[in-house]
Amino acid sequence: KEVFENPKNERLKEFLNKVLNH
Repeated sequence: KEVFENPKNERLKEFLNKVLNH
């Protein structure tokens, strides 16, 4: 979970957010 909180994975988090939020 810490990995998604890293700025490096900010784009990945945004992508997952879009997928999870549809």
